[in-house]
Amino acid sequence: MLAQSNLSTIDSNWQKMLATSGRITAYIRNSIGPTATLPAARNVISKSQLLRLHKWCGLFAFGLILIQAASGAINAFRYEAGQLFDPTGMIRQSDGMDAPLNDVLRSLRDAYPEQPLERIVFPKGPRGILLAHLLSDTGEKSLVAVDPGSGEILRSGTLWAFPAEAAARIHYDLTIGLPGISIVAATGILCLTMAITGFSFWWPQKGRLLQRLRIDCQAPGKTLLRQLHRTTGVAMSLLLSFSLITGAVLAVDYIATGLVSTPMPVSGLSRGTVVDVDALVRQAKSQYPRRRIRDVRFVDDTRANVFLMAPERSPRAVHQVGIDVSSGVVTTTADAKGNTELWVTWLPLHTGEWLGTFGLVLITSNALALLLLAVSGPVMWFNRVKHRRRKSR
Repeated sequence: MLAQSNLSTIDSNWQKMLATSGRITAYIRNSIGPTATLPAARNVISKSQLLRLHKWCGLFAFGLILIQAASGAINAFRYEAGQLFDPTGMIRQSDGMDAPLNDVLRSLRDAYPEQPLERIVFPKGPRGILLAHLLSDTGEKSLVAVDPGSGEILRSGTLWAFPAEAAARIHYDLTIGLPGISIVAATGILCLTMAITGFSFWWPQKGRLLQRLRIDCQAPGKTLLRQLHRTTGVAMSLLLSFSLITGAVLAVDYIATGLVSTPMPVSGLSRGTVVDVDALVRQAKSQYPRRRIRDVRFVDDTRANVFLMAPERSPRAVHQVGIDVSSGVVTTTADAKGNTELWVTWLPLHTGEWLGTFGLVLITSNALALLLLAVSGPVMWFNRVKHRRRKSR
């Protein structure tokens, strides 16, 4: 009996709560009216404010966006672009077997006796070249392209003598180190703001989606430009946002790493040091057979690090083998599986390499779309300002 009484009491209270809730809901509806909108559901920012923010972000970062878009498009196919720009200096001219690396080192020392060797970057493809990085007293690096088959020097000079390498460095840090990375990160954040505000401004009413994406090829030039800008931005907004987010995250990580860590001093391999480069490479490959060598770096006259590609980890991951220069003995090994640095996984996402050639094509089209948006936006603004000035006369 007691249990039935308790259940009856609970049911009665529940019915009273439902009745009270219904009365409160009816009162609110009558108070705000059938077409009113609750304050929490109102637009936080108007369409005109979205457009204004979108416009000023684009005008403020116009030059930097152009630089990042153009360098990003080149960087996606960096090695192919290098060979396209400079077929004489960046394509192997000889046939047959590779020359011993010791012969390549001798060729470099004869041509540049006063400049220590900092690294040798190995070819990525069968027609690629060896790219040597030499240090100077001023701290500026010199680059030397060497034919792997003959040991002949094909091209030499500063970074600016190698357009594809310069584009990669510009995209990374504008060639000015940590301050450049900070500027690149800020540019990425501004671009992301533009992608969000542009998409939000475009978002159509129900049933007008395709209409708001239509491009009329017969429209006047200014109207056609506006439609191209709108449709390209909307169509590429998701991919652009992905690229901008991954790039900004990488830049912020590089900044944080640069602020909290001190880079290891590098003096390179001086002319007087006796070294068997071929033996160093053999030792490294004995640790990781069938792995392609990315580069060999000389910290100083006693230490060398050989980096071998580790595609099983990620398209950019590398195994590292430390070797004593004088004895040729392996001193350290660092497997790519143990590398938890952010760039190992995020950089291939940013470059598109995680999807192979298709991903590189996708990222290139993304960069070209950003280039179009960066140019068309200011042109539209200039046309509008010019039109207003004419009307005011």
